[in-house]
Amino acid sequence: MKVFVDLVFKNIDTSSKPNYGAVPYRENEMWKQQPDISKIRDVLGWEQRISLEDGIIRTIRWYENNLHKYKNTGR
Repeated sequence: MKVFVDLVFKNIDTSSKPNYGAVPYRENEMWKQQPDISKIRDVLGWEQRISLEDGIIRTIRWYENNLHKYKNTGR
């Protein structure tokens, strides 16, 4: 997750830095997660078209371009 948090912070306009270690790791914490997409590929023929990195960057850009839709909504 650190890789993706760093990617988000690199692509947003902020002087803030992530505070790693603010919450201690749990004893049974999973350190690496990688999904197995073989079943969805075999059953549905699905293949990834956008990398996770590109998806995160596109999502950040979308929110930046559409932020006006979410300001002052009373939420």
